[in-house]
Amino acid sequence: MTSLLDPTPIAPRSRERGPRETVRSVHDALDAAGPVEGLSSAECDALIAEVARARARLQAYELRLVAAAAKTTVASDAGVRTTSDWLAARTRTTGAAAARTVGLATDLSDRLPTTSQASRPDWFHASTLR
Repeated sequence: MTSLLDPTPIAPRSRERGPRETVRSVHDALDAAGPVEGLSSAECDALIAEVARARARLQAYELRLVAAAAKTTVASDAGVRTTSDWLAARTRTTGAAAARTVGLATDLSDRLPTTSQASRPDWFHASTLR
């Protein structure tokens, strides 16, 4: 069984997971992760890099989701004025941080699709785009 943090590529599956199933499986993998106490320095060194890689991939996925949400009626459905207001409420961030995230997400989706595609395989950390 391959763990979430194993850098070994996972063989392609015959069926793609839906977004909800994918996010749920991330939570399940983290819930099942063993203790980190007692890891060697080499294990800590390797794992911290993989955790950063996983975080960057989650951030890229979040940006794609925000861009998709911005094209829907999610804000008005939630009773707020803008996608940024909705995102701030849902993620417990400031309005300014949410506005930056929505701006980046929509730019990557609409005006910079090549950059967006390049960010998927972890070519650079998502925080460098902000």
